[in-house]
Amino acid sequence: MDSSFSRRALLLVSSGLSTLAAAAARGRPRAPRSAPVDLAGNKLTWLGFSTWRVETAGGEVFLIDPWLSFEGCPLKADAVERLDGILITHGHWQHIGEAVELSLRTGAPVLAVEEVAHWLRDAGVARTPQANVGGTVRLGGLGVSLTPAVHTSGVLHKESGFINYGGDPVGFVLHLPGGLRVYHAGDTDVFGDMALIRERWSPQVALLPIGDVTTMGPDGAALACQFLGVRAVVPMHYDMPLFTGTPEALEAELTRRNLPTVVWRARPGVPLGSG
Repeated sequence: MDSSFSRRALLLVSSGLSTLAAAAARGRPRAPRSAPVDLAGNKLTWLGFSTWRVETAGGEVFLIDPWLSFEGCPLKADAVERLDGILITHGHWQHIGEAVELSLRTGAPVLAVEEVAHWLRDAGVARTPQANVGGTVRLGGLGVSLTPAVHTSGVLHKESGFINYGGDPVGFVLHLPGGLRVYHAGDTDVFGDMALIRERWSPQVALLPIGDVTTMGPDGAALACQFLGVRAVVPMHYDMPLFTGTPEALEAELTRRNLPTVVWRARPGVPLGSG
């Protein structure tokens, strides 16, 4: 065999293998993206900011952090008819929202830590089930486990600026019909004990703040997904002018960490999975 031909052939093969190796490195597949979570007939509707409407498969209706008076909110307090319970993560006025008005009109119980519940009773709310961090209580067909959160919780009065002690902020793990478990983190930074939330309750879906400035941003939320092991994350608390975090940045951070969690984007007033 002609030696010059052999050398050229070896060079071509070597070059081809190098090209294939480089292409493989550039195109190395990321962790597979999960399929959308089956909500088992339950409806989760983001109303903007940290406010959620939850309708169970049995037809019960709950509001979380019921601030309905901000501009653009698709649900107003006077349009709420049935309400089986209200959940409040902490005492800031944007999260207590219209809880007092709604409870007085519908008779719905309001679930909050004891200090915020005491303030609510002073404001006229009749039903405030006792609950605190680590406990699980039932509101009708909904189970609610209270988790820690890393934030502040003074009961901030919008008009006067007066602050009542509001205890500690919390998040909620919602135990819904059909085995669905949803973690509403409240306002929080990422914290290592989110791994214990995974260990204890294994939520499939996390509703996480990503706006930065007053809560964790997309980088922290991606790390939270890693600790929680959730299949889907729904960004919230990013849709006000103050905030800088975006769902796109969260997706980029999940990709950088090679995590399989799906970013499930919600549209205000539209139940998840409805388009």
